[in-house]
Amino acid sequence: MKLVDLIIRNFGSYGTNFILTTNHNVISFNDDVSNDLIVKSKFSHPSDKSVIFQKNKKTIKDEQVDDWLVNFNKLTRFPSVQEFNLSKSTVDTLQDSINHYDVTHLRFFTENGQIKIRLFDYRKFVYEISFINGAYVETILKNVISIEDFTFTINSSSFLKLPINDFNVDVLDNGIIDFISQDDDVEFFFRDQEIQEPIIQFTNEKSGREISLLLQTTSS
Repeated sequence: MKLVDLIIRNFGSYGTNFILTTNHNVISFNDDVSNDLIVKSKFSHPSDKSVIFQKNKKTIKDEQVDDWLVNFNKLTRFPSVQEFNLSKSTVDTLQDSINHYDVTHLRFFTENGQIKIRLFDYRKFVYEISFINGAYVETILKNVISIEDFTFTINSSSFLKLPINDFNVDVLDNGIIDFISQDDDVEFFFRDQEIQEPIIQFTNEKSGREISLLLQTTSS
């Protein structure tokens, strides 16, 4: 089997472009500039120089590959704001919830010293009034205490590409979030989408239930 075919077979679900580096890594990403995910995986085949393979067979000059790697390494080595663990059972539950509720985004954030995860549908946050439990799904990470406040949002379609592993999550201060698998030699780098689900809460005196007014989703 050709090397390019082997790479596409192993990492094709992660992107359309694959850089094989001299230190036994394959970095996978898509052509779409709006894509929020880059994946770095260990690969057993050595290479004397960094080379790129593409599904569409376009050619990229060697110096462009080197420049891209320099920029990638720079962006993924920023200082960490917060680290926490995400169990494989939580990953499994979140992915099931994404499929069940057909949500578009996940937001990880801190509140009162706790780390919470909120799944929401960007398409429905337009002039809609709903009971609070019908608008989004939220969970709290148990036994995790936040040291620094943070918030980041990622596309649910990208989160579905995570394997059901235990992860160490490293929140960098440049808007990149590194999901490091504790089971395999792979890292998932997400770019914060910088959107939230603005909610105004009030109580309906007649029903005695908490209601939410869901406004247009905006950038944070």
